[in-house]
Amino acid sequence: MQTGLDLNWMEPGQVLTFIGHQETEGKGNVHTGAKPPWLTEEEDETKQIGPSYEEFLKQKEKQKLRKLPAERVGANFDHTSQTGDSWLPSFGRVWNHGRRWQSRHQFRTESGEKKKKR
Repeated sequence: MQTGLDLNWMEPGQVLTFIGHQETEGKGNVHTGAKPPWLTEEEDETKQIGPSYEEFLKQKEKQKLRKLPAERVGANFDHTSQTGDSWLPSFGRVWNHGRRWQSRHQFRTESGEKKKKR
């Protein structure tokens, strides 16, 4: 059994030289302990990414003024009309009371359709 470190792992006659730590200021990665790029101070602080705030507002106004298709759903909705709190939209027979056969019978009566024979 061997105790301690085995320092005789190299073959005799083979020489390794230690070059030393090669550190460059500000370069590296997370493994070398370098500072992240977003924390480094750059000389060019005025470097702008993306549009300015004024350009953004101008583009936003253009989007508002863009013509919407006339056939879209809700295009002819009157936004100025006043409605009460109890108003519900009419989705056909969804809000009807009663059983299914009753609304089917009511639909056939209104449409003039006769009862089908089985």
